[in-house]
Amino acid sequence: MLRYFDIEGKQCRGLPFDNTLLGTNLTKTNEQCSIFVRKIPKTMTNKQLDDKFSLFDATQKRPVKSLKISMDEDHSSRGYGFITYENPEDATVAVQMLAEKEGEENQECIAIAYKPKDRADVRRIANNLYVKNYPDEWTDDQLRGLFEPFGNIASIVQKPHQNGKFAFVCFMSADQNDHEYGPKHAYYAMTELNGKDMEEGKKLYVQPALSQSKRNEQKLRETIKYKNSKKRCNLYVKNFDPKTSEESLNEIFKEFGEIESVKLFPIDKEEKAYAFVCFKTPDQAQQALQQLNNRLISNRQLSICHYELKEYRDIVDEETKDKLGFQRYKQVNYNTSQWNDIATRDEFYFKITQLLQTLPMQQKFNPGQNPNFRQGNFNNSRGGHQMGGGNQRRSNTPYQDRGPPHMRHNGGQGHGGMGGGAHHGGRQSSIDQPNQRMGGNNYGQQQSMPPPMAQNMPPPMMQ
Repeated sequence: MLRYFDIEGKQCRGLPFDNTLLGTNLTKTNEQCSIFVRKIPKTMTNKQLDDKFSLFDATQKRPVKSLKISMDEDHSSRGYGFITYENPEDATVAVQMLAEKEGEENQECIAIAYKPKDRADVRRIANNLYVKNYPDEWTDDQLRGLFEPFGNIASIVQKPHQNGKFAFVCFMSADQNDHEYGPKHAYYAMTELNGKDMEEGKKLYVQPALSQSKRNEQKLRETIKYKNSKKRCNLYVKNFDPKTSEESLNEIFKEFGEIESVKLFPIDKEEKAYAFVCFKTPDQAQQALQQLNNRLISNRQLSICHYELKEYRDIVDEETKDKLGFQRYKQVNYNTSQWNDIATRDEFYFKITQLLQTLPMQQKFNPGQNPNFRQGNFNNSRGGHQMGGGNQRRSNTPYQDRGPPHMRHNGGQGHGGMGGGAHHGGRQSSIDQPNQRMGGNNYGQQQSMPPPMAQNMPPPMMQ
């Protein structure tokens, strides 16, 4: 059975489906069959770990049901894993025979009874703390004296930085088997010392130590959250005098309220310099925007708007580029330029309405394009209710409405025959029937129709 294999150098597992192994399984039937393994060598594979924990007992084989070594983002081993046996007895024997032994410092693959915890508690499992915003002149002993009242400290490491020193403080119990001591006391120290007022107006920063990638993600979230909270208080200002300084900008805006900060960003071309002015409240920023936008100062018209997040501006700019690119594509690949200019729904409705209004006129002045009105095409129409008037065509010849008045068909109503107005039932023909009921209200009166005009008669002039 292909149980353990590699794909492009990355360890993979192929196990038969078992509903009890799913994380969504609420019955927790495998808790007594599972163990936690630590101190797994970084180079050990899944197959090697399976062999070690299924063949450790010389008396009989202890088959492993499921096995997992925890991996980092780069698929490197974290040094610990989880194993699930077929029955609880095998898990109990493994914990007894492969437990940590005293005096063996280089012991590998130590088995520990699996004790699942709530996810909220798992998030707090960190015995290493990241500390900053304390006096730069502090030594390790002074820092230890600050944290030692909260538990036993295993190590303290300080590192210099351009914004001030920072340190890592690690809590750990003297008993190596007590793995809950460090996280519990580290959490206690963090809740008590974080935000503590230090010298020079600094507040102590104490949080769980994170990897560099996780720390960068956290800093980005905090930065976006802060900028988003200030976007209605922060104003973007441009088109001011290139010789303007931050002090002069502060003088211009301070009459509208308390200003938290003014930041000027001069670039290579002085005329393209810009600045950010941040007020204490959104109302003050809105008042300054209304009063100063487009105002002439030093013969220049100020341009002011609310600050927007750079990430949001990048999205808007990308959408704008996509729209412009699509419009250029349509102009190059389609000849109907009048439709390429349509940008809104209202413009589309206007074009469609205009087109529908011109279609009847085009059919009237171009009868040859309509198949129902071609010369010599005498169609029969069956019964039904047809409303019409004096302008209704009675023949398919192109001269029926252009001859003398006595040769034209009149409007009105007719029942069962040919004529204008409303027709109820019957089969009608324009030319084939010699006897037709003509006029307005003709009920049963017979009138003869003049013979059709000659086909070689010249067509009338179009007006």
